Parts: sequence; C-alpha cells; structure tokens
Amino acid sequence: MKYCLLLLLFLLPMYSAAEPVFRDPTQPLVLPDKTSEKTQGPLALQAIFISSNRRIAIINDELLKIGDEIQAQRLIAIESNFVILDNAGEKVVLYLVMQPVKKPLNVTNEGNNQ
Repeated sequence: MKYCLLLLLFLLPMYSAAEPVFRDPTQPLVLPDKTSEKTQGPLALQAIFISSNRRIAIINDELLKIGDEIQAQRLIAIESNFVILDNAGEKVVLYLVMQPVKKPLNVTNEGNNQ
C-alpha cells in the first residue's frame, strides 16, 4: 500500500504536466485587428449576402455593410454580383466573379458511330 501511494505521488506531477492548456470558455475571444495584413493589398470581393432587411459583402475577409470603410474606401452600394466603393470621390466597382466560371465546350460528333 505504501509503495502504491509513493508511485501515485511520483506519477501524478508527470500526468498534470502533459495535459494540454485549454482556453477559458468564459473569456471573450481575441479577434484579429481589422488592420491586419489581410486588409492590405488589392481589394477582392469574396461573397455577397442579401436578405429582405440586410446587405453584407465580404471583402478581403472582412464583413462590411453599406457605410463601412476598408482601406480608406467607403462601401456605398451592394448589389447581387458587385459592390461600389467610394475612393475620395472616385467610384470603384468590385465584381463577385471577374471571369466566366465555365468555358464553352467544343462538342463534336466524331467518334459516335451509332
């Protein structure tokens, strides 16, 4: 019995040191700063969400609504496939899809011997 207790006291600190450190769920999440490297560089429209009472665009991984700013440009319109930004009086249009998603197929009947 004495040896079991000593063994337990010896192994207990090793077990507790191997446990992973968990984040306290009662603490708020630390979100990245909006001026992170993601917002630098060319603007890219990634998604548009439109509902009956809300319009949201995701540009460079940031959720934006009309009136929000990104890289000193103010979002002034959100449409189904593009957004309009105001850059010091100059309007900038970002499209959701810049190029065709599908290319036309060249279908020929060669090889069909039926």
